[in-house]
Amino acid sequence: MNRDLAADAIARLATDLDAPTLAMLLSTESFDRPVDILLRSWEPWLRDGGRPGSASYVGPLERSRVTAARAASRGLRVRDPGRRGADREIDRPHLVELSLAAARGTERRCVTLWVAVMMWGSGTLNGRGPWRTAEGLAHPDLGTLLVESHRCVRNGDLSGAYAIAQNIPGSGEATFTKWLWAAGLAFDNRERGALILDDRVRSGLAALDLKPRRTGDGYAGYVSAMHAAAERLRATGFEHVTAERLEWLLGSDLERSIR
Repeated sequence: MNRDLAADAIARLATDLDAPTLAMLLSTESFDRPVDILLRSWEPWLRDGGRPGSASYVGPLERSRVTAARAASRGLRVRDPGRRGADREIDRPHLVELSLAAARGTERRCVTLWVAVMMWGSGTLNGRGPWRTAEGLAHPDLGTLLVESHRCVRNGDLSGAYAIAQNIPGSGEATFTKWLWAAGLAFDNRERGALILDDRVRSGLAALDLKPRRTGDGYAGYVSAMHAAAERLRATGFEHVTAERLEWLLGSDLERSIR
């Protein structure tokens, strides 16, 4: 994927948006909404790797991992008890707080942030999210993979970060790029920071005939093109446009948003 051609294609997309979508793209207000979670559905997996005796059980977990994992939900906002299906909310400020705590890249702090990202990414749908999180917590290499990929993000090596993070147990591209994005929230590099690359964003890119490879270099090229597109838009009067907002745009329903 050619960086400059990709940046041009992504930047041109903004000129074809309908009025409501363009207003969202240009807004200075946060578009990150809190994600509802049902904490009690996570607790057995974070406490001991699931329910002993069940086919999905991956425990027992090391005590240090359990301590780090349970810290991920500390301080979450309690939802209205009258609303069924979830009892906590996890939002961007919570991830930023944990990312700042993990800024030095210690294993315990990285594990806590990673678990919070897994919760945020799963929401109330859960699916296999809690099990995959426990699967990761049970793996002896989790700490090393998180610390090393965090170090790469910290140093601006997103290709290296992707190459390491893709080996995180229980994580596909949509999940481990969320980890890279969250790891970078603590650093003053948002003009070059990591971005999420999931199936929805890939679909948006494919609509522009852009197909980044599923490699470290492919991911780094995608991030670079997105930031370049945002710079070009800001230079032509589209103030406040960021690569994160373009990521949101590509992950939305583009067919309905284009005039």
